[in-house]
Amino acid sequence: MASDGFWNELNEEETAKLINNSNKSQTLSKTLISEAMKKRNHNIDNISLIVIDVQQLLKSNANIIAVESN
Repeated sequence: MASDGFWNELNEEETAKLINNSNKSQTLSKTLISEAMKKRNHNIDNISLIVIDVQQLLKSNANIIAVESN
């Protein structure tokens, strides 16, 4: 999830490429923000985002459900 300030700087294709080239979700937010800041086409005070690793979240929830079932 990202603010409109982020999307003013990077489009979906650029963002997808950065995500696909990243191997760690922990550093992905820093990479995406850095790339948006490099562009500086718009006002950069409104660039924020949250990276959610959905696959990891699903794995964690599956483990919680398995433990609760036992």
